Amino acid sequence: MIYRSLSVCENAILDARTNNISLINIIEEIQIMGFPTLLPHLSIVAQLQKEPIDNGDQFVFEIRIRINQRQLFAQPVTTNFMGRPKNRLILDMNGVPITESGSLIVELVRDGTVVLSSSIEMRLPERPQVTQAQ
Repeated sequence: MIYRSLSVCENAILDARTNNISLINIIEEIQIMGFPTLLPHLSIVAQLQKEPIDNGDQFVFEIRIRINQRQLFAQPVTTNFMGRPKNRLILDMNGVPITESGSLIVELVRDGTVVLSSSIEMRLPERPQVTQAQ
């Protein structure tokens, strides 16, 4: 299996007519105003490609989400290539709780091994320096 990419965005839209996918607002960094907070919607998109040695069309993966070292979510997902060499695995999530700063890490796992991951830095906004007049 060739693991092409893992993207995390606010929304992924799949065009039924062309089978093209649009990733809306790819998330690379999150500026949080305070903790705890909630990310209202996340779409996770993995692009996969079978190799000649990959038998069958259905493959089981696990999506894991953690903040720093604390796991928030783990869910098995099955993808079906339906006879094609390439496929996309798309998972939409609503209401991801954020309780601390650091890294939000999304991982695609196969047979216990992380095959793709994305790390999103979360931070509080910088406060402007206030200087006193003399």
